[in-house]
Order: sequence, then structure tokens, then C-alpha cells
Amino acid sequence: MLKVSFIYLLKVMFGLLDLIFFSKKKDIIFHGYLGVPSGNNLALFNYIKEHKAIQCDLYWTGQTNNWASTSGAYARATPSRDVSLFVHVSYLFFLMRFKVIIVESAGDLSFYTRFLSNQRRIKLLLIHGFTLKSSGILAPNLTKEQIKIWSQVGRTFNLISVSSQFEKYMVSSTVNASPNNCVVMGPQRQMGTSTCKESERSEARRLLQDTYAVNLDNDHQIIFYAPTHRDHTQELKRPVLFGFDSVLQLNEELIRSKAFLFVREHGFSVADGDYEASNIIYTSKVESIDFYLLYAGVDGLITDYSGIFLEYLSSHIKLGFWQYDILDYRQARGFSISEDVFKTGSQISDSNNFIEFLKLTSFSREMRASREFWHDLLYENLTEDSLSLTVDEIKRRAEFF
Repeated sequence: MLKVSFIYLLKVMFGLLDLIFFSKKKDIIFHGYLGVPSGNNLALFNYIKEHKAIQCDLYWTGQTNNWASTSGAYARATPSRDVSLFVHVSYLFFLMRFKVIIVESAGDLSFYTRFLSNQRRIKLLLIHGFTLKSSGILAPNLTKEQIKIWSQVGRTFNLISVSSQFEKYMVSSTVNASPNNCVVMGPQRQMGTSTCKESERSEARRLLQDTYAVNLDNDHQIIFYAPTHRDHTQELKRPVLFGFDSVLQLNEELIRSKAFLFVREHGFSVADGDYEASNIIYTSKVESIDFYLLYAGVDGLITDYSGIFLEYLSSHIKLGFWQYDILDYRQARGFSISEDVFKTGSQISDSNNFIEFLKLTSFSREMRASREFWHDLLYENLTEDSLSLTVDEIKRRAEFF
């Protein structure tokens, strides 16, 4: 009780300082997914910069020295939790100057944003991607304290970007947000399209070669495996990928099929060296690259319950689902939408299914219809429209002219 009262007192004190000394707020600051300029934030930043859509300075949290796409922006690294109180307070005052603070995850910068007033300021959440698992206050694995924290997210952000009316009301209910603050204006980053030019395919494959140091022939098949983050358990008890008896056996099949498997673990997790082989590459070995920069050169995408595939339902990429623990996952986390969404791709339950997946060269009629249905339900805007809608909403709410 004493801790709660103390935090409340700090909020009031910093709120007054915010309103008195930073009444004329200006500028926009971005905080990318996992603190890295990427995804929706980077797409919106580039759009504002290219079109000169908002007349203000653009800032990033974190280090942007190696990110050519953020040139022309200012940056200030977010302090680590173990630094002195003075450093944290200094950073809080730094954030007070911004009229718009944009993040991609509800917990981003929350150590500071809870002390920042929403008056004359927009705190914008550009949701990183559609989540298939039950989330927010509806997640079955949360404690009462965690549910309490999630129930406050809707009050923290006064603008949340969603991609459809369907997602609007889903997000509103899971984070206790006003539907009026959940605006259909996403996703801002590029989604997969039905056709890719040969030049785009070649460019994506060159990026794959240069980034991951692999030699790719034009007829090599590129498969990405991108599992979800299992935040409901501390242990990852995953069997050998796709039901093979050993990694060696899987690698031999990849060689035989002239295929490379890129394993894209959630975030920046460290790859297990025992699973590496000539045709199995762990992408966590190098800096993360947005998947949309690579998708034109990718032939297949396999996941379990990650929503990464949803933004590529209209693309050429064949989809597969390896859900070895679905019974446990369904009970521990549950799903936010019908499991019929997995009919957009092939089910992979054993090594034979995986081999069949490698051989696929087209979608069935039922699969194509399912992909169209889910894409139209979950995404209402084209990328360019999403970016212009987002800028217009920021300008309207933050009174940029």
C-alpha cells in the first residue's frame, strides 16, 4: 500500500512538472520493437521523413549508428535499469519534451511513460503484429497482479493502431481501452503482395546471402521457420524440428531437396549449437532484419502460433504449421480467433509432411479461399493508405499543422 501511494505521489509530482515546464511540447520520438528501429515504427518514420508529412524533429531511442535508414534523426539511448536515479530522472525529463511518443509493444518505455501526462501528448501504440494467442486481461496464464497491469494499458495509450474493425474491438477488450482510441490505420510496415518482380526476388536473395553468409543458387528453395514466443513457460521442450529423428537427417533431406532452412527464433534468443548444420541457419547469429525485406526471396514460411504469416496471406509464400504441442498450448494460452485460420496452410506433424511441404508448388482452391477470407477480415488498408491515415490521425490529435 505504501509503495502504491508513493508511486501515485510521484505521478502527481512529475505530471505537474510536465504540464508547467513542458507545456509547449513538440517533436516525435520512436521506440522500435525490442528497442531497434524496425517494423511499423521504421516504416512510419521513413514515410514522415520522405514526404515531410509533419514539420518537427524526429528522434529514436537506442543506438542507431548502424541503421542507415534512420539517418537524419536524433537518438538517445534508453538507460539500463541499474543506473542511478539521477540518470533515470534525467531521461524522464528528456521524454517530457515530446508531443508524440510512439512504441510497438505495450511495455515499451513503461518505466517512464507511467509518469508522463497524456494531456497535450499522444502516446501511440503501433501494435507489432496481430496476436493469435489470448492476450491482455484475457490471457489465462496471467496472475491477478499481471491482469491488473494489463488493465491499465488502455489508459496509458490514448491512441492505438489496429488493422481492422475486428482487431479494434478485440484489442479494446483485452487492454481495457476505449474503442474510440483504437483506430483502424495499420499495419504501417509493408505486407506481402501476390506478385513479386524478379528483381525484387534477386535483391532479397542477395540480402540473404550477404547477411547469413550462405551460397544460394537460383533454384535453391528458401524456407523460414518462425515459432512464437512461449511466454507462459520457462522451459522450451521442443523436439527435433518437424519430427525428424535427428538434425542430421533433417539436413540431409534439405540438401536432397535443394533447400535451406532459416530458423528465426523469437527476438534475439541464442541459437542452440547442436541444431546447426550446413543447410540450417539460425538468424539470431546476426542483427535482426525485418522479414518483409526478405519475403520476396522466400518460398515457404513455417510457424506454430505466431501471427507472422498473417501479413503474407496475399503473397506467393506457401505456409506450413508445425504445432507439436497444440494440446498443451491451447490449454495454457488459448487462441484469440478461430483455429480455422490454420487452414491457410499445410499441417506438418511428421517428417513426411515436411517433405511434402517442400514439394508443394501451388495452393489448393480451399487454401486460397481461406487465405483471402482471413486477409480481408484482418486487414482493411493498403500499406500506403495505412501510413497516410496514421499521419493524419497524429496531426489531428496532436494538433500538428
